[in-house]
Amino acid sequence: MEAEFQCIQVWPPVGLKIETLSYLAPLTHESLAKDVDYLIHNGWVPCLEFELEVLRELEVDKKAYPNAFIRIIGFDNKRQVQCVSFIAYKPPGN
Repeated sequence: MEAEFQCIQVWPPVGLKIETLSYLAPLTHESLAKDVDYLIHNGWVPCLEFELEVLRELEVDKKAYPNAFIRIIGFDNKRQVQCVSFIAYKPPGN
């Protein structure tokens, strides 16, 4: 399934390894919204510029890849660096 926004890049999760932090509790919808808002407030690009689009894309990804870990990454487009990364969804049983 392809994202409908040009600035989103989605990697198929099959065969990929993810970073640590799998011990953290799942994030609530409200917590995710606050995290995405934090990225935007700091001028970082969370692969999109509007948090509602990020959250909608997260829901699409969860349906498309129900057994995958989904990560949100925030980039600083001026310094061209990744500033933050967190697991937004963990598949059931993980």
